[in-house]
Amino acid sequence: MLPIAIDAMGGDRAPGEIVAAAKAAASLGIPIVLVGSPALRSSSEFGSIGDLPLIECGEVIEMHEDGAQGVRRKKDSSLVRAAEAVRDGKASAMISAGNTGATMASALLRMGRIKGVSRPAIATPLPVPGHAPNILLDAGANAEVQPEWLVQFAQMGSVYARHRFGVAEPKVGLLSIGDRSVRSLARATRCARRPTSCSPSHRASSSSATSRAATCCSRPPTSWSPMVSPATSC
Repeated sequence: MLPIAIDAMGGDRAPGEIVAAAKAAASLGIPIVLVGSPALRSSSEFGSIGDLPLIECGEVIEMHEDGAQGVRRKKDSSLVRAAEAVRDGKASAMISAGNTGATMASALLRMGRIKGVSRPAIATPLPVPGHAPNILLDAGANAEVQPEWLVQFAQMGSVYARHRFGVAEPKVGLLSIGDRSVRSLARATRCARRPTSCSPSHRASSSSATSRAATCCSRPPTSWSPMVSPATSC
């Protein structure tokens, strides 16, 4: 099994907390490869990385830096090297607690998009007591969206909910932010009327306002928020 590439230099208390978490995951049998400074091999300040493999890098994209510019400028950063490890077949996935924009940019520019997906999305599990979490996406990767992107987010969220949380038939809804401009409503309606490829016999229903995200739910979305309209089951 390919390891998970972990950006050891990203996060509020990196690299110490990141290394500790990586060692804890490795103790559970999860294959891990750290990506970070060569100093991690011998640093006593952050604790020994032990037998964990390390992909060395010489730069770090800081939290205050512009994500896309940081990726283009710092080609030897931990985030870029982690994305390249996935691209080159040395890791199955990458994880970073650092600069979110740079994480998205490094994945997009180094790993590329899934075929048929126009834009990446950030998926955030929202806890639901007694149920699998609701999956909110996009949760910040895109400031503006197109109707077809929302459909793609719904499809990706459905796959994630099934495979990660065991939801056999995820329900998809459009989540409103309460903006009732005519333009925004038209966009939401166009998205809702667009059939998804996962189930030709179903259509998403329209939201009453701007739809910035698709929500994949473990139970009917109307049971927890009136701002979510029920939609297709993928």
